[in-house]
Amino acid sequence: MKSDKLINSGLLYRTIGDHPRSLDCYLRAEKILEHSDDKSDLIPLLNNISVLYSDMDDKGKTIFYMQKSLALARKLNMKKKLHTS
Repeated sequence: MKSDKLINSGLLYRTIGDHPRSLDCYLRAEKILEHSDDKSDLIPLLNNISVLYSDMDDKGKTIFYMQKSLALARKLNMKKKLHTS
């Protein structure tokens, strides 16, 4: 699945400190997953994006993506997924 490759690449780039490339991969994966039938995979991705923005000291976007993740988890009744990202 293309979104999995993008997420893995984003994680790799984040690990080596290349935040712009990591963010690009994550945001591309987000667009793909937003159009998928199973939205549950978006929850850990949104958490990852939030953490990345935290690494970049962007508090506004950190909070935005964390709230987006939480809202989706509540909508899908998937609170456990929040703890696994």
